[in-house]
Amino acid sequence: MFDAIVNRGAFWSLLAQRVVYALNWYNVASIFSLMAVEFGQGVSGLGALTSSFYLGAGLFQIPGGVVAARFGPRLTAIFGTLLMSVAVLISATALQFDVVVLARFFVGAGMAFVFAPGIVLITQYFRRGAEGLGVGLYISAYQAGGMVGLFGWVVVATTIGWRLSLIASGMLGVFTAVALFVLVPREDTTTRPRVGVPELRRVLLDRHLLLLGVVATGLSMGSILVSSFVVYYLIKALGVVPALAGAVGSLVFLVPIFSSPIGGRLYDRRKNFKTTVALAGVVSALATVMAGFGGIYGPVISALLGGFVSGLGFTIVMSAARESRAMGPEYRTLSVAWVNSISLTSSFVPPIFFSFLAEILGYSAAWIGGGVLAFLLIIPIVLLREPSST
Repeated sequence: MFDAIVNRGAFWSLLAQRVVYALNWYNVASIFSLMAVEFGQGVSGLGALTSSFYLGAGLFQIPGGVVAARFGPRLTAIFGTLLMSVAVLISATALQFDVVVLARFFVGAGMAFVFAPGIVLITQYFRRGAEGLGVGLYISAYQAGGMVGLFGWVVVATTIGWRLSLIASGMLGVFTAVALFVLVPREDTTTRPRVGVPELRRVLLDRHLLLLGVVATGLSMGSILVSSFVVYYLIKALGVVPALAGAVGSLVFLVPIFSSPIGGRLYDRRKNFKTTVALAGVVSALATVMAGFGGIYGPVISALLGGFVSGLGFTIVMSAARESRAMGPEYRTLSVAWVNSISLTSSFVPPIFFSFLAEILGYSAAWIGGGVLAFLLIIPIVLLREPSST
């Protein structure tokens, strides 16, 4: 597997950054029960934090893609990592909950400048024909970071306090930005193309990319809801201790560590991916519903099953987005950013929808509603054409 890597320093720095990126994505969901006591918040407060984050992450995907097309993915990823880290540090020192909500928006905005450039960069350091494996390993690093964020950070926060835990994760982000600057080779930005209205229009109106964005939203819906709410749900609704709740929540990231590279290999070797993605989406939707039933066992099964299929399917979808021929190779970052923008901006709604159902009808209804929404978003897969014809 690793013999396909052509630049190990750049590869490992990108993976380290990806782990810390995911850690700062999910640590707030893990430690929110501690934050809620200080700020006097409930599940609606967690919904506000989650939605603010996804709004920032979604809205800035295209600006991030435009910047990367002009100045290169390396500088764009470094800038995004620093913006994310500063916003995390600000949230750690906030005295009002509204400031934390605003800071989470900019954490998401910073991450928007990282994902698509990272996808493009990681594939540059793999031999031709193994690019899908590179995407899979990059997404696996995200899953590993998610595990640390949901499980490890609740332990850290209960030991040193939630504020110091956020300061620690913010500083880790700064260190990974330095690693990217040192280890990822510099690019020639003098010949980078400018992105004007015609180029943007071609990408934003490309039917293939639009459908991939909708399908990506459906694939990630279950893991978004589980990773954002299951820890708080287990603690408040089922009376589970925080450490065990965090461990259960982190399971949604455990199995994709293995399934994401599998998805990348499947994409490298077999271009017909529609059936695999469709099945992954249906199973993910069913797994989301299961989280609301069976006591603690329901969330455990939901996290394991949903995490496996979402990691596999999401890797395939992002690999297809990278190979889209809506634009030339120099615009691959923009194509991936657009698909991810659709997915993340659409993900702004489900946390609000879930928290509303949870407060009005209860958690069981909220999990069912999330599963139904995920299933509906998978249906457009039937309209997708195969990547070999894009």
